[in-house]
Amino acid sequence: PRDFIWDDTLPFDFAGHGTHVAGTVGQLTNNGMGVAGVAFNVKLMPVKVVDSEWDFIFDSPFIGTDDTVARGLRYAADNGAHVINLSLGRDGDPAPVVQSALQYAVSRGAFVAVAGGNEGAGGNTPERFAEIAPQIEGLVSVAATGRDRRRATYSTVGSHIEVTAPGGDF
Repeated sequence: PRDFIWDDTLPFDFAGHGTHVAGTVGQLTNNGMGVAGVAFNVKLMPVKVVDSEWDFIFDSPFIGTDDTVARGLRYAADNGAHVINLSLGRDGDPAPVVQSALQYAVSRGAFVAVAGGNEGAGGNTPERFAEIAPQIEGLVSVAATGRDRRRATYSTVGSHIEVTAPGGDF
């Protein structure tokens, strides 16, 4: 594990999103809870690159800049990550430092899933890393479906989206 916001090896997810995604992937099966992860025998490497309001309140030494995201991507690739989930929000042009880190990660054998965005109901603005996904082999942009198997109301759509999968609806 690595936390680039607090510069330590104890990534604490104040926002809960990373923990939620990790649970979707790695929940145990046959646990009597009625849920199972999609890869329940997986090893997870938590790498925190985005700060939240609570990190700010607790006075974290660093924030989630593009450079922080790039360093986290390179760290994960250098430490054996086979799959990297990049479900973070950024708009505007793709930062060259992150684009380079994404290319580096896939060159090291990692498959990278990039969130398409959560602006489906508010302008449908795509996340900037999702827009470049079709240009980099090994990088895929994803969108979400709801329980009704249709686009989740929040999920961004567009020609840059390559895969959709259940993501809930709220």
